[in-house]
Amino acid sequence: LQKRLEGYVRQNAFAFRNEVFQSGDAPVAFQPLSREDTLFRLGDLLLRTSELKADAAEHFNAALAVAPKHGGALGGLALLDADAGRWDQAVAGFQRAVAPSPQDPELRVRLAQSLYQAEFRGERRRMGGETPPRLLLAREHAAKAVALRPDSFDGQFLLGLTYAFQSKDVEPGIAALERAHALAPGRADLP
Repeated sequence: LQKRLEGYVRQNAFAFRNEVFQSGDAPVAFQPLSREDTLFRLGDLLLRTSELKADAAEHFNAALAVAPKHGGALGGLALLDADAGRWDQAVAGFQRAVAPSPQDPELRVRLAQSLYQAEFRGERRRMGGETPPRLLLAREHAAKAVALRPDSFDGQFLLGLTYAFQSKDVEPGIAALERAHALAPGRADLP
């Protein structure tokens, strides 16, 4: 794996630039990453590079071999399931990821998104009526994500969406959607 990584880095596939720091700039501290964090971050980079997504799982699994409860690596594998539309597997994966990393707002948002998608799977639902249990669980995780990071557009938006399918007490959902709109006023997918 190390040799393959070194060979890939030598290809200069990613653009970079050097930044000059002035003496009056805020101090910069560098801390070495653990092996598992390095593997996770490489996997995350590959996951976000469309032509290299398939290689991400190898890095996430290598991180988990070193640290079996690495929330980021577990979340990365779950994100691969979500990208493939395997929503039930994504839910299970994000639940495993959130367990060791309960203070990670991104993992909570991803879990809430997966629960939402697993509930609806592209089906059109009527508004009103009883709120499905998975939707209530999605709401709970979105609310926790927003509590951890109030400026999360995705968290606020998803929290608001979870209220769209009930007929009573929708005010918290409207408030969350308004906060999402305030965070990203130019988003075309918000009314």
